[in-house]
Amino acid sequence: MTDLFIILGTPDSGRRDLVVQLLDGLPGGARVYVSRSEKPAPADAALAALDEVEVLPWFTDGVNLEIPEAEDSPDRVVFITEGSRNPVDQVEILSALAPRLGWRLVRIITVVDCRLAHAKPALTDWFKACIHFSDAVLLNRREGVPPSFDRDFLEPYQKDCAPALFEKTKKGRIPNPDLILLDETRRISQVFDEDRDPTDDMEFDEDNLPDQPFDLVNKADPYFERDDRGHRRLRIPDIGEHLP
Repeated sequence: MTDLFIILGTPDSGRRDLVVQLLDGLPGGARVYVSRSEKPAPADAALAALDEVEVLPWFTDGVNLEIPEAEDSPDRVVFITEGSRNPVDQVEILSALAPRLGWRLVRIITVVDCRLAHAKPALTDWFKACIHFSDAVLLNRREGVPPSFDRDFLEPYQKDCAPALFEKTKKGRIPNPDLILLDETRRISQVFDEDRDPTDDMEFDEDNLPDQPFDLVNKADPYFERDDRGHRRLRIPDIGEHLP
């Protein structure tokens, strides 16, 4: 079984730099998948230089994922999504693909580019979707952003008692990398929970049973639900319209 870590976020949010910090010195190494469409970044050299870390490109056409050597994976895989595409689509594909590949999800981590989030309030629902699937959220690239941004960004999640772990980087550094990688489920979404009980989604008890037969199937994640025309019921902004 391979431990899977999924990294969500926009292309220039500093995800690869943070992955370097998360993997540096971690025993056992890892394979890191980076989207073929992502532009080169200064962190690429540092990522490739880590001991026992292999970096491979992956590709998506928006429907399918091409992941080289996926069926021959090491003990740990870090999958960095394509930041310029819809993250919900990619998580949905991975949720179906991972069990077939023998990948066990440990953590989904969202990296928030605070400068972009501050400059583009219209992306609030985009980040909200990412955080819905996330166990940990890293607020990165905070330099030059008003101090009030952190409070305003976090307030709705604190109000809703969001279970995800929220951490702020300091000058691009993660205060406690081990805490971010901890094998502890904190996400709202249950799409990766193989032992999920479908009765947990049902709104009745032994004194209020339905008269007609019903199927015991897990309820679809709200971000995966589609209407009769095949469109997602919960739509998020097109990230491509907001990137530089």
